[in-house]
Amino acid sequence: MPKEDIIRGLEGAMAKGETLERAMYSFYNAGYNKQDVEEAARALSAHLSIQESMLPVKQVLQIQKTPQKKMEIPPAKQIVPLEELKSRQSLQPLEQLNSLENQTREQEPRIVQDVSKYEPKQKMNSRTLLIVILSILLAILVGSLAGIFLFKDTLIKMFSGIF
Repeated sequence: MPKEDIIRGLEGAMAKGETLERAMYSFYNAGYNKQDVEEAARALSAHLSIQESMLPVKQVLQIQKTPQKKMEIPPAKQIVPLEELKSRQSLQPLEQLNSLENQTREQEPRIVQDVSKYEPKQKMNSRTLLIVILSILLAILVGSLAGIFLFKDTLIKMFSGIF
């Protein structure tokens, strides 16, 4: 049984315009097991082929976006036979749908996004400022303590001469 998260991920990638093969490679690169990804791809392709084979011709014609000449018939003569209505809603073969999808994918340009520009600049808040000040103060105290230990003889002579 293929994992649902892989199937959903493949569906999401395909919804964004990626091919199934590229989506599978991204899962391989992410560290998923090759067998799990292939099972999910098989399950997804079987699921998609069933869905695509059930699409009416009317929806496919909208995908093609080919202009058709409309025949103007007076309103009194617009009687459509029942057989013609059934033929309009007949199912279209899977190969024709796949070729239409490939054509639309080839026509769409790829958009390169620069993610780093979307992050807002963060201001230094009061907590961060307090941490910086305390760190500097600690460094000064540690430095002076080290100086006292290194130069204790000199400091004793200096203070004994003053007092």
